[in-house]
Amino acid sequence: MNIIFIGAHPDDAEIRAGGLMLKNRAAGGRSKIISLTNGNCGVVGKTGASAAAVRKEEMQRVKDLYGFDYEIFDNNDGELTADLATRKRLVKSIRLFRPDLIVTHRPVDYHADHRYTSLLVQDASYLLGVENFCSDVAALDYRPMIFYAFDNFKPNFVPHIFIDIDDVVHEKFRLLSQHASQVYGFMPQY
Repeated sequence: MNIIFIGAHPDDAEIRAGGLMLKNRAAGGRSKIISLTNGNCGVVGKTGASAAAVRKEEMQRVKDLYGFDYEIFDNNDGELTADLATRKRLVKSIRLFRPDLIVTHRPVDYHADHRYTSLLVQDASYLLGVENFCSDVAALDYRPMIFYAFDNFKPNFVPHIFIDIDDVVHEKFRLLSQHASQVYGFMPQY
């Protein structure tokens, strides 16, 4: 399958769907990660462009190790909105990759960047097949499935599909460790 995880931040995909992407890779599929923000607020001891550079470097390590396609939008952390320019760029990116499955955040997340990411995916979903919207990139002639990734937020997530990642869980830990600024720095503080 072609799978896109559209997340708000550079490590969201690996945390929420890293096992799925590893299993997809093992089955011969392609995975892409789109981060709608650049991660510029999420590195302890660094700010702005230097923090965003760390996050980009971490994503590059994941790409080098696992072959996932990556795209980082240049929106600052905490400033993402469901604006038209971001919607158009997202529609074009999805069309070019031609996913079978899109995974993203739920719209009831605690973090505004996650909520707006969910809304942007929702807004883009219909437009993927509208040939006169962003007509410089061919519209999709099918509808990809769109799933929400598991989370612990209220209201409680009720899963309908479970994917056993026991066979790749150790590799998922290796995958997550590529985001050292998050796993060992930022997240333990919050």
